[in-house]
Amino acid sequence: MSYFYRVFDLVLRSELECPTLVALPPQAQYDIEMTLGPVKMAPLDNPEKIKYMEACPQGMRVFFPEIMRSAVTEGSKIVIEPLTESWDQLRLFALGASMGALLHQRGYAVIHGNAIVHNDLSYVFAGPSGIGKSTLATAFHQAGFGLLADDVVAVRFDDQGAPWALPSYPHVKLWEDAIEALSLDSAEKSPLYDRVTKFSVPMTDAFYPKPCRLAGYYSLHKTPGKSLYLEPLKGFKAFTAIQENIFRDYYLAVMGLGPQHFTVGMALAKRVPAFNLYRPEEGFFTNRMVEAFQKGELV
Repeated sequence: MSYFYRVFDLVLRSELECPTLVALPPQAQYDIEMTLGPVKMAPLDNPEKIKYMEACPQGMRVFFPEIMRSAVTEGSKIVIEPLTESWDQLRLFALGASMGALLHQRGYAVIHGNAIVHNDLSYVFAGPSGIGKSTLATAFHQAGFGLLADDVVAVRFDDQGAPWALPSYPHVKLWEDAIEALSLDSAEKSPLYDRVTKFSVPMTDAFYPKPCRLAGYYSLHKTPGKSLYLEPLKGFKAFTAIQENIFRDYYLAVMGLGPQHFTVGMALAKRVPAFNLYRPEEGFFTNRMVEAFQKGELV
């Protein structure tokens, strides 16, 4: 059976059911096909590896032990071989790791961050795992902002070179302490997979379903002290802040797309105001960051 969804402004035909995505009626034409089937890979040189990647014609294969093998090719095809009985866990990796590789193949800038919408413009907040990106996106939602993407942000360039952030999935991934701090309805959360206290929280009412012109890029950092600090970036510093947060940048080397890594970073640095945004490393300062943005202190 096939399911149809809209993701990243593309039509996905999938044999893997993904109930949290934006569903579509059956389509004769589609941009991405995700199928379930065998994926052959070279023998591992070290069975203890957490993940293993190898190049293949027009793409790459990736192996996550006890989760899946995946082949991603041509910017349009994903084959998933399940190695787990947890469909939630399988969806997590398919829509994250595999979809991220496919978006790289399509030539998009793929950023590890979130994207929110304000006055029909989008703003990206990027950073490493644990920096509070999803928590911040949820706080923006609670303040009335639209949610465009969480965890994986894809940016497409139009014919004039202008960057547009694309709508991804209508949910955020939050740790249990963030759900409590934000006073969210715990009844709506669902575990990402067994034995993990991180949850998928639906954001259907806040989801912004259209591509949105990118107007700002913020690289998040923790710093001692109690103050927020904004550092405008230009030139090479802006480029570096963007490159540091490219989603799974090592995929690009495996797929022979290294020059693309440089090109999309330069394009964003030239066209989008970029900043380092420092927040206190202790305490819950998410609401202060939202208030500072609302007051125009972060733009």
